[in-house]
Amino acid sequence: VADRFASGVYGRKARLQIALQYFESGDFNKFKEFVGMNALSRDVENIAAEVAVAVLKKYLESEFAAIEGAVSLEEKEKRLREVVVLEKKLPLKEQNLKRLASARIELAELLSKRGEVKEAARQLRLVIGETAQMSYEAMKAHFRLAMAMVESGEKRDALVMFEEWLRIYERSKIEAQFTEEVTVRGQIIRKARLDERAWALIKAFADMRREVQRQILCLYAESERYGDALSVTYTAEEERNLLLLESSPAALKLATYSDSLYLTLWRGVLLTLLDDREGAKMHFARSAEVALALRSLLSSEISEESGKKMYQSLLTQADAAELLHTLSTFKLENLDERKKVARLIRSRLMFGSDTETLAEALSQQELPPTFPATVSKNQNLYLVLLATMLEQSDNPQGARALLMQIKEDESLPMLRHLSKVKRH
Repeated sequence: VADRFASGVYGRKARLQIALQYFESGDFNKFKEFVGMNALSRDVENIAAEVAVAVLKKYLESEFAAIEGAVSLEEKEKRLREVVVLEKKLPLKEQNLKRLASARIELAELLSKRGEVKEAARQLRLVIGETAQMSYEAMKAHFRLAMAMVESGEKRDALVMFEEWLRIYERSKIEAQFTEEVTVRGQIIRKARLDERAWALIKAFADMRREVQRQILCLYAESERYGDALSVTYTAEEERNLLLLESSPAALKLATYSDSLYLTLWRGVLLTLLDDREGAKMHFARSAEVALALRSLLSSEISEESGKKMYQSLLTQADAAELLHTLSTFKLENLDERKKVARLIRSRLMFGSDTETLAEALSQQELPPTFPATVSKNQNLYLVLLATMLEQSDNPQGARALLMQIKEDESLPMLRHLSKVKRH
């Protein structure tokens, strides 16, 4: 039949009719094959508009199953683009809004990776508009949208979105979705139904809220709103018990140490920026204590080297905490105090294969006039060490120039701000 009408308007109408017949018969594999061979991909939406709701639902079920099993990202993206259009063809009562929202979020993530941030943001806004405000899908879309804004450089708008996210989503409101009213001895009380699904949602919420707080902290610091950033560290600490939901005591302890280390490091840097050197010194000392406890926990719980690599970010933060505490305590112009810094560096192999050379240089009667420009590990911390040496040698301009070379690091975002510290 297709050969008979191979060209012209009639040929196109015939091909569309054949595609429609395949669709209506439920032979979706044949439908997809025929559409691909005859360049009808742009007509799928119109074809779908002609079929019964039951057939369209069946087709969408097969497409969602294909998306889950898709091997290539290209295939997954193509199918996702189609289902987010076709799902809207269903009558409202037939639409699976959660499924549609999940498809939009997944599509947005793929688009963001490809750099199509505007289209990703459009899909996420549609989720927020189409689903209940307190639903998991709306919460996740709101979060992803703010993160996409950060990645595209729209940091002011991202901050507004993150602040709005914190106002809307609180644990009590999330848990309220899983409560019911029951009568006990004539009184109506609210009882939580926290089943496995509920706990999974609360855990996802907690992870997102903790990340939102960290993003706001970084964005406040970038805007030089150091007082506001400091307030976030205390709020985050107050909420910690509500947000750390781990299944084992060891995992809970690790999460607690991780949060505490990150927040106290930030606090020390922020207080330094606010010219409260004594307050900063106290928090660097506290962060060093947490770092020591963290190392002890990791050494007892994780024996294999491969396991420790999973926690490299935490170990890097532990190195930073101990070095910043040491540098805020000792004066590098004093030989005995320099030797204490050298001992710390040696004990932690802080600068990789360059550790021994640097520790030996610090232990000399007189510091050598030059140090290597780079080290094999912890380059940003090495710049902090060199900058401290210059600052204590009355060379604040040289110290600032070194600190401005610190590169962006997700593990230690606070270090980049040390170049803004007022030097007297």
